[in-house]
Amino acid sequence: MDKRTLQQFLSEALPDNLGPSKYDYLQHIRQKQDFIDDAVAATKLAPMAIRLTPHVLSRVDWNNPLDDPIRKQFLPLASGIIPDHKHLELDSLHEEEDSRASLMEGVGLLLILA
Repeated sequence: MDKRTLQQFLSEALPDNLGPSKYDYLQHIRQKQDFIDDAVAATKLAPMAIRLTPHVLSRVDWNNPLDDPIRKQFLPLASGIIPDHKHLELDSLHEEEDSRASLMEGVGLLLILA
């Protein structure tokens, strides 16, 4: 689902006014366009592609999308994305240094199938 398709779907699925969320970080989203802007912003921040099937979209309670657990699992909102910790590393436990696989670099493996 590209940005334009997502915007079109949400503009048809969402009510004009959204009820309050139980989460403080979503309290500022009160109108349909606020939700759409936040969802589109989240797709730009997401570290991977987001694929939504019609079935998943049909399971979301669009009358209460801010607190819906299925929406939260499949369609993030930028307001709900927590920034990475400043000391985050790809290999924070430094397992690559201790990996036996790195010692075998350049060595061919022989597989014997019985």
